[in-house]
Amino acid sequence: MHALWRGRGPWRRAPRAAQVADLGAAVDRLNREKVKLEQQMEMEEEGIVNRLQRQIETLLAKYKARAPRRPARVRACADGAAFPS
Repeated sequence: MHALWRGRGPWRRAPRAAQVADLGAAVDRLNREKVKLEQQMEMEEEGIVNRLQRQIETLLAKYKARAPRRPARVRACADGAAFPS
């Protein structure tokens, strides 16, 4: 069978080359978008971690301020000597 009938020929190469070029450009664009999204996610993650760390520090400070200062308990022994428990 002749090459023209099988759909092969020089006219088929140009569209394929254009398709390859379009796909290459699309891959490049998607890679740039991916990098941009990764950077945005990293910035958001850092903001969340910083906010949570501040909240933990605030809660810890409140907890320490509310915790009463209790003296160490003293347990008496049978002979009357005291031992901290």
